[in-house]
Amino acid sequence: MTPESLTFLKSLLDTPGPSSFEAAPARAWRKEAESLADEVRADVAGNSYATVNPGGRPRVVLSKDVRRIGAGMMGEMARILMDAQGLKREDIAHWVLHSAGRRVLDRARELLDLSDAQMAPARDVLREYGNMSSATIVFVLDRLLRRAAVVPGDWGLMLALGPGFAAEGALLRW
Repeated sequence: MTPESLTFLKSLLDTPGPSSFEAAPARAWRKEAESLADEVRADVAGNSYATVNPGGRPRVVLSKDVRRIGAGMMGEMARILMDAQGLKREDIAHWVLHSAGRRVLDRARELLDLSDAQMAPARDVLREYGNMSSATIVFVLDRLLRRAAVVPGDWGLMLALGPGFAAEGALLRW
C-alpha cells in the first residue's frame, strides 16, 4: 500500500460514520475520489459515484442499500416471470432464493410474503456456507429438492442476484 493510500485509509477509518449515518465517510471518500475520477457525485439516497470516462457505461455500483436493492430486484424478477405465465404469488409452491445475506433474505421474505418454511432452504445454505456468489443458488435448489415434497405440476421460482446488481430468475415446473 502506498503512503498516500494508507493516509486515506486511516482518515476514512477515523471519520465517524455509524450505520445509517454515513454522510461524513462518504464525503471523505468523494474528496479522495476527486483526484482519481472525471466526475464524482452523490445521489439522493446518499450513494457515492466516481466516474472515469463519463461517456462509458457504469460497471460497478457500490451501495450501502444492497439489502433493499437486491430484494427489490428479486421481487421485480418474480413479478416478471409470474406475469409471463399468468401466475399469482399463491401459485408458486417452491421458492429458491439466492442466499445473498441475512438482510437481503429478510427483505425478500417481506416483499414476497414468504413463510419461514419457504425461506428455510435459503437461510440454511446461508448459515452453513455463506454467500458463495453464483454457486449459492444451486445449493439452495439442492436443499429444497432434498427437503420439500415436490409434486408433478408444482410451480417454483428461482431468483438470484449477480454482479452489478443484476437479477436472474427461472420459473420451474415439476
